[in-house]
Amino acid sequence: MILYVVTWLSLSLCYCVTALQLEYFPGTQPYHQTGSRFNNTGWITTTQDASERYLTYGPYTTEWNTTVPSRVDFYLGIDNNTTDPLILLTVEVNDADMNYTLTSRNISRLDFGYNNIQPQIFSLYFSSTIGHRLEFRVFYHCCSTIVHYKTIVNELDGGPLVDIFAGQAGLELVSSSVFPTPHADPSSTAMWNVGTYIKPINGRWYVFYREGFYAPTPDFCNGIVPLTRIAVRNSTDFGKSWSEPAVVALPGNSTFDNCAALDGA
Repeated sequence: MILYVVTWLSLSLCYCVTALQLEYFPGTQPYHQTGSRFNNTGWITTTQDASERYLTYGPYTTEWNTTVPSRVDFYLGIDNNTTDPLILLTVEVNDADMNYTLTSRNISRLDFGYNNIQPQIFSLYFSSTIGHRLEFRVFYHCCSTIVHYKTIVNELDGGPLVDIFAGQAGLELVSSSVFPTPHADPSSTAMWNVGTYIKPINGRWYVFYREGFYAPTPDFCNGIVPLTRIAVRNSTDFGKSWSEPAVVALPGNSTFDNCAALDGA
């Protein structure tokens, strides 16, 4: 493995245990402008349902009693993820007391990595005011069958630097809406980008993640094979936009690791 020095990062990062978590199932909540209940706990909208409406909104919770930077995960599924690049959804965190959207992100059809309404996580990052009523909203624009399975809110876990290199192979896709995510293809320069964690430092948020790419390898690796590298991006606006990636680790050139994905082993 080749390591690159990142000058702004100190090895004395503080590890904070995530304690606060909220979980919501839209099918058990009354806050909808379109769609219908799906499998008791989810909520579904189809092309026959009203468009440009909130698939889910609310729940106007005051239980998020922390000022720690936080992440909300929307578990969403789509029927077809390849037809066109249309914007189908907008996910939002809204402060209902201030009538102010803390953060939001558009989700296109091509942002989904799976079809057949398989659940996939789309994340937003935010900071909020203790005691204010919060909404975690999914706005349905049009043109597809969408299922909202559940919503989970967590405090951010900064994690020690070693976590970047531990257990990478077992990570699941966190959010394909955060970064460009072309489909896996030898002609592409990248595959799915997989999130690890967010670390707030001096007003910026840094995300470390695995990034797939294709590169020439030795003959005994059978030519072109998918590899992964570890990269970092930063954001100054609570995750609405991100910098270009800076690669911090690559597979080694002279070991068997060059034939496989970098997994931190």
